[in-house]
Amino acid sequence: MKLYFKLLCDTARKRGAKVINIVHDLDSFSPKITVEQEIDLLNRCDILLTHNHMMRKWLQDQGCKVKMIDYEIMDYLHGTSGAPHQPSSRKYSIFFVGNASCTLNNYLYQLAEVMPDTDIYLYGTNPATQFTERLPNLHPMGFVKDTAIIARHQGDFGISWYGSSLDDGVGKGIYMNYNNPHKVSLYLRCNAPVIVWNKAGRAEFIEKEGIGISVDSLRELNARFARISTEDYEKMTENVMRVNQRLAAGYYLENALAQALAYLEKNNPPE
Repeated sequence: MKLYFKLLCDTARKRGAKVINIVHDLDSFSPKITVEQEIDLLNRCDILLTHNHMMRKWLQDQGCKVKMIDYEIMDYLHGTSGAPHQPSSRKYSIFFVGNASCTLNNYLYQLAEVMPDTDIYLYGTNPATQFTERLPNLHPMGFVKDTAIIARHQGDFGISWYGSSLDDGVGKGIYMNYNNPHKVSLYLRCNAPVIVWNKAGRAEFIEKEGIGISVDSLRELNARFARISTEDYEKMTENVMRVNQRLAAGYYLENALAQALAYLEKNNPPE
């Protein structure tokens, strides 16, 4: 929310209210608004609910002075999960949801070439037919509603990577270092472990919860898959199912809000 944000915050404070702002996106990474303008707006709040530790640190480094609490991952309320995907003989497969064009996510086609024995399922628009026709391990699934993917999908690991490089998980979209994409929450609602870049903000949560793998480069995936036993994968999916239940119930936002309210109560006792 940018329109009337300053007026809303100032009016709320004049009336004795506190402002808790849930950060969905930071527009200063686009031409919409400057960093200075965004920080000025955010400093009018009392508490910010931020995506992760990297977003929080970036805001602090830019001059944001208000209390910040990480909500760690975006809840995903709708859809009913099916059973976790069962890999056959530890031959793990990958699935991707989103725009599969070469322009945005060329890494998918490079990955298919360096991992010719790994099936990659593409749920979404604009698959590059020049690759899918000659790479038999690429499987365009077309556009499928998220609720249908959550209920039933192909693929053992969901992948959250961006751009054209196998070695840089955010490509030119540096904001992806700090952002928690809805895509990750969708994969977890599918009861699927996820693959993320180890330098991105979401990697800490994935590793802490044991719900996937973080890699420095996708060139490592073959070796990483070879080290994941059937028992390892089952343990990951058990962890994913626990997080999945929380996502479906709105746990992460509720938890962050509870922390915010406790902080306000402690630091702003009634007169």
